[in-house]
Amino acid sequence: FSNYEIYGAAILSRESDEWFSTIRLNAGEVDGIALEDGNSYPVLDVEMNLVGRVIETSDKESRVLPLLHEGFAVAGKVNEVNGATFMVVGDAELKRHGLCLVKDIDPEVQLEPGMEIVTSGDGGLFPEGIPIGVIESVDYSNPLEVTATIRPYSQIGKLEDVFIMIPYEETIPDQSEETVG
Repeated sequence: FSNYEIYGAAILSRESDEWFSTIRLNAGEVDGIALEDGNSYPVLDVEMNLVGRVIETSDKESRVLPLLHEGFAVAGKVNEVNGATFMVVGDAELKRHGLCLVKDIDPEVQLEPGMEIVTSGDGGLFPEGIPIGVIESVDYSNPLEVTATIRPYSQIGKLEDVFIMIPYEETIPDQSEETVG
């Protein structure tokens, strides 16, 4: 992830109830974690597995939407060359079991329990290759809507420290001072 600056942060608290759960971190705008123009930043555990994304910042804190939350979505793929792509989303029912839902699966694709899933890089927020977890089960009962479940690698309830990935800003050379020959 060479195009990213990595910031470490400690977990302050986990706000958890049946409807909404976020994670508060001790890194904020004074630490360089500032959200602008609707952007967001990937959050990883110390083993570089996906935890979620930053959704709000203040001077000294950030809030993270974890991947188990029903408002979370990321483009994923099977971790192999030309691996099948799909969406990984949080699901209110599966969250209670520590699982995520996989949807938008091509019915021609054969997913199997144990397959590793990583971010695909589609969508722009998450770079390709961040480990998400492994397929736990696949449901082919409706060929028009094949789904699967993933057991995430990151154990959110046990986290103490995380990393926030912020892309380096692309600098465009200033061309206003061109010399005329």
